[in-house]
Amino acid sequence: RVLSLFTVREKVAYLLLEQAGEQGSDTIHLHRSRQAIADSFGIQKFSLLRVLSDLEKEEIIQIKGKEIKIIDKKRLTWK
Repeated sequence: RVLSLFTVREKVAYLLLEQAGEQGSDTIHLHRSRQAIADSFGIQKFSLLRVLSDLEKEEIIQIKGKEIKIIDKKRLTWK
């Protein structure tokens, strides 16, 4: 319910931080497809991909297939 109040970027940040915590690493392996993740947030896959791309361009994360490395956790969090 709380996630419904977040922007798409905040939802993605939440997912990445949550997965990093669960997996105990700043390098996360996504177990679900990007479509499944988008569906779980009630957003379009394109929106998810755009946010991931933006975060990578801003050098906050690094993406290699299903692996995402969080480079700057501080900038990934929201205010």
